[in-house]
Amino acid sequence: MAGLPASGSSSIRWPSRRKASGSGARERISSPVTAAGPRRIFTGFPAHLPGEAGRARHAGKVVALENRLCQCGFDCPAAPRRPLGLGVRTAGKKLHSRLLPAGGKADSMAYKLNKSGERREDVLSPKIRIGVESFRELRENNYCYIDKTKIFEELLCNDDAKVSLITRPRRFGKTLTMSMMQEFFDICKDSSDIFNDLYISKNVEVCQEWMNKYPVISISFKDIDGVDYLEAYDWCLCRIADVFEQNRYLIDSSKIYEENKERIISYIKKDITKNEVCESFLFLSKLLRKHWGKKVIILIDEYDVPLYRAEQNGFYDEMVIFIRKFLGSALKGNDNLEFAILTGCLRVAKESIFTGMNNFECYGISDIDFSDKFGFTDKEINSILKVTRLEDKKHIIKEWYDGYMFGDVNGIYCPWDVLKYVKRLKKSHLFFLNRFG
Repeated sequence: MAGLPASGSSSIRWPSRRKASGSGARERISSPVTAAGPRRIFTGFPAHLPGEAGRARHAGKVVALENRLCQCGFDCPAAPRRPLGLGVRTAGKKLHSRLLPAGGKADSMAYKLNKSGERREDVLSPKIRIGVESFRELRENNYCYIDKTKIFEELLCNDDAKVSLITRPRRFGKTLTMSMMQEFFDICKDSSDIFNDLYISKNVEVCQEWMNKYPVISISFKDIDGVDYLEAYDWCLCRIADVFEQNRYLIDSSKIYEENKERIISYIKKDITKNEVCESFLFLSKLLRKHWGKKVIILIDEYDVPLYRAEQNGFYDEMVIFIRKFLGSALKGNDNLEFAILTGCLRVAKESIFTGMNNFECYGISDIDFSDKFGFTDKEINSILKVTRLEDKKHIIKEWYDGYMFGDVNGIYCPWDVLKYVKRLKKSHLFFLNRFG
């Protein structure tokens, strides 16, 4: 190939390997570059160091960065790999190429080997992902998570309200909290593994009584939008149809009448009247109670987004009538309701949406209840900076992102802002480590 060294050229240094004779000597080998390019190029380090002796030889050195290696701890020629293009340097030496097993994914963590040649867990850096709204995804992928499960104790010990509205600003983890609640309560799930080692798992009494013991109806209106009422209403209809699709198993229930099974199919196909849409959660809660023999928990995330979009686009009056009827049928006088949680940025009091609801409470930013359950406290910020080894940046984060006060807790940080900044700091650190050593 033009522009590439010929076979045997000394300008290409290939991985050292043991001779087939097994004499233990190493030789430098060269090989022509194929049309597909070299599989990997190293300078001065063996492609494979077998056994504990090989690992101990490089004890204490950083051997991987945002990379998952084979089980031996080093680049194994037996595993097909693809280059990520960036090397790791320390003390001016290139130690290891950032290679990823084919079909694998980056660990997003750095680790060292101790004197025994094993990984030192005390220097593991957690994976930070921005905008993850699924609690199960966050836990199963071992992403950075601040334990907020103490909210269950406060929620379940609160006898003041059957319907609770919790209002917080945007990007304070409302949707993630609702996803966590669904995973905890939903009788159709097995969530013991993802709550293991979290605070709530130590409360055996609460877990035995509530974890995966109740049917749950969960919906989020956060993506509802439209230039007019019909488009926004169609978005709402799609979200409601998704909820019925999630409960499609009721069609096979021997405890539900055939005509109600046909109605479930009509909801899934969105072949229903406007009145049926407004009464959808009341109808579904009746079926769930009949099937499971237990009352239903209803979770509604970002209930106020349709009203906010409607106000922006000039169809507020039509939308507020629909939301009032929809919430009213599900939450007012519903004998099948165990309790309901709603979240949003604000309480729409002007239109009396919640008037007439028994045992209704609104917990805003000035209320003591749930004051430290949304956003990061100062103590939680310290724990994040400790595990990411960025304690020296605390004064910067405090100067820029400390300033919210919820209830009696002063010094609440916006999670999205903090994690975004921490992730940017980590990327900058990795860049300079790779480039300058």
